Parts: sequence; structure tokens; C-alpha cells
Amino acid sequence: MPSNGTISRRRTLAATSGVLGAVLAGCAGESESESSSTAEFNESDGAAYESTHEYEVLSVRSTDDEHFVHPSKDEASAEDDADDRLSPRYRRTLQFVLDEDEADALWIEDDRTDGDVRDLREFVDATDFDTQTIVIDQRTIDDCYERRVRGVLAESDSLRTRYCQRLKPPETPCEADKTVMEAVVFRIERSYEESPSSRGSSEGMSCRGPVVATRSDAHADTVEGSD
Repeated sequence: MPSNGTISRRRTLAATSGVLGAVLAGCAGESESESSSTAEFNESDGAAYESTHEYEVLSVRSTDDEHFVHPSKDEASAEDDADDRLSPRYRRTLQFVLDEDEADALWIEDDRTDGDVRDLREFVDATDFDTQTIVIDQRTIDDCYERRVRGVLAESDSLRTRYCQRLKPPETPCEADKTVMEAVVFRIERSYEESPSSRGSSEGMSCRGPVVATRSDAHADTVEGSD
């Protein structure tokens, strides 16, 4: 796949298992050396949301509030021009990657990032498009907050995502009053021939509910939720 550089990221990797399973993914104090951590809970523990399909999610951040993942190199400039007319709070895109050709065409901008794109590339490359779909949801977030996934509803012609935000732990470096772009990359255990015509998302500004102790590992494996 083409890539014109590298990205700085705070990344998390998690997976859900079963309709009742819900997994939260967060970051734990990445600075110069990066790590990922995951936490899980289920409906019996008080989780508020359900998911229709198993999924994995990788979260990647840029250093500013501009989009940095594009369907292709040709579309990158057009998207940048459109972004110039929007305030950061409205700079959100939801992109479906349905086959290997679309995966190969993905373009990641390095002038807005300064890290390694290998994890994102490998995540997309590992997708079986006969049974899975990649969904890239780019949305802004305050630098001192972390976003967690609460659930995914993948129906025949619709997709709904649910998120929550909470302040990062006090020991996690961040810059107050700074907004950055985050790409939440889902690999959903459902294939689509065409992008769903109906799409929606909700996000709360608190992540309530029990969270099991997190596990930090620079090469963390996927964690499954409980049925």
C-alpha cells in the first residue's frame, strides 16, 4: 500500500466477542516509548451497550486537528480544501474499506504526523475482506482526553458506533487547549458489498461503568470480551 510517511500515535487494540460483549480500549501513558492497554467489561458487570458483531479497533492520533487518512492520494487534496471551510469540531469522516483495492489505495499524510504507520498498515493488511470490513472514523478530540468504544451496531444497510470520552490519567502527558485528530479504525466481522447508506454515532463525555484492571504491553495481543 502507498504511504508517504509515518505517524505519531496513541494506539489501542481490542476486540469484542459475542453480542453481549463490549470492550473498552484506552491508552496508558505513552510518551517517547509507546504502549497500549486494554480493559474489558460485560453486560453482567453493568455495561450499557450491546454490539451486533465481533470487532477489533485500533486508535491512531495525529499531532493536529486535520484528517490524515484518505481513500486515495488524489482525494487527499480535495478533503484538505473542504476541511479549510469547517471548524475543527465538524471535521469528521467515516470511511469504509470494502476490498483489497481500496485498502491498497489508502493514503496517510506524514506532514501532519511524525511516527510509525506500520501498525495501521498491518491492521488493514490482516483483514479478510470476504468476511470483514474496515471502517475508519476520523474525529477530533481534546489532547487531554481519551476516547473509548462502547459498541458497534452493524446492520445490513446501516452502521452505528458508540463512544465515550474521559480525562487521561494525571501521569499521561498532554497539552491543554489542544485539539487533535484521531482515527478510530474498526475491523468488523461483517462484509459489505457497498457502504451502508445509513450511518450514525453517539458519544458521551463520561465513561461510567466498571473497568477491569488494564494490561500494558508494547505488543499487546487482542483481548476478547466476555459473552
